[in-house]
Amino acid sequence: MALSRGPLFSKSLGFKQKVRKVYDYLFRSFPFRTNDLDYDEYWNIVSQEYRPVSLAKLKLIGAMIDAGSSVLDIGCGDGNLLQYLTEEKKIKAHGIDISETAIALARQKGIEAYVTDLNKEGFHLEEIYDYIVISEVLEHLPNPEQLLSKLKGKFRKKIIITVPNTGFLGERLRLLFGRFPKQWVLNPAEHLRFWTVTDFVFWCHQIEFRVESYYGMLDEFYDIKIKLWKYYPRLFSRYVLYKVVEQ
Repeated sequence: MALSRGPLFSKSLGFKQKVRKVYDYLFRSFPFRTNDLDYDEYWNIVSQEYRPVSLAKLKLIGAMIDAGSSVLDIGCGDGNLLQYLTEEKKIKAHGIDISETAIALARQKGIEAYVTDLNKEGFHLEEIYDYIVISEVLEHLPNPEQLLSKLKGKFRKKIIITVPNTGFLGERLRLLFGRFPKQWVLNPAEHLRFWTVTDFVFWCHQIEFRVESYYGMLDEFYDIKIKLWKYYPRLFSRYVLYKVVEQ
């Protein structure tokens, strides 16, 4: 089944819509959509309403992965990234996620995916992969250091990680106006850990990994003619992608 290039991906917004979104983000109070965080409920809502995957993000990750490689997507969600990589790079795709709902959606796309709780002491990987992708997952974990330690020796080339950038200009302005950064969808309990780019590079060094390079990721309603998010992601990118290797 070919990956849709339609409503799955974010659409370009008009200038007034962009301004309104920026204003809302800086000043609006965001009510919780749920009182308790349940990732099956999360994926039921997200898959129907938000569809938060941009083609730019998939292309950025895809450009870093060799064709025919084996790829494990930790926190694969509904499998959109693995589906894209399978179609574009003919990878050998594997995915794991804590949500049964998300795994069911991934399997509908033909992805080999399994329900796994990363927080359990017994979690470990049996296989070695060319690449491991961890996209917008680490911030959800109480102890991401433990996860990374279990990945040592389990990849041949790179770990590709994306996390929200708490040093993003919009987050700094929210703090200036007396608001904490809003990086969640349904409930603030989604995110337990926070990094700026400087913090993330230092954090990796502390747990014996090394950031080879990092990249800003396009966010459509902040996209302007001068690609500030691309040239200075520390300040102008809401999400940052890191290529990580062992030290």
